[in-house]
Amino acid sequence: MQHRSRLKPDAVASAITNAKDNPVHIAFVGFPNVGKSSLLNCITGTKVVSVSATPGHTKHVQTIPLESEGVVLIDSPGLAFPMLNLPRPLQAVIGTHQIAQTREPQSGVTYMASHLPL
Repeated sequence: MQHRSRLKPDAVASAITNAKDNPVHIAFVGFPNVGKSSLLNCITGTKVVSVSATPGHTKHVQTIPLESEGVVLIDSPGLAFPMLNLPRPLQAVIGTHQIAQTREPQSGVTYMASHLPL
């Protein structure tokens, strides 16, 4: 014997109203420069957040409400975990520290070059 659950029109209307009053929040979280902002623009079908090929472009959390869908999309800056045992210039080279905040970025390249069999 099959049992089919049927949604009542009042229940559907109530669910839609509830979604608009209490939207679902979806956050885009990940490493820097992997396309979180680009994906958000793709999902919405329009440019709602700025994108760049430069890591660290997104500086703060941005929320984009999609009221008709009962959803709020959240774009976040990239997360990178610094390796405390590495010098900052080297962290900049591997992408865990912003190169713009490094006084001598070439020292990271020099360090890497001295440890590679070139």
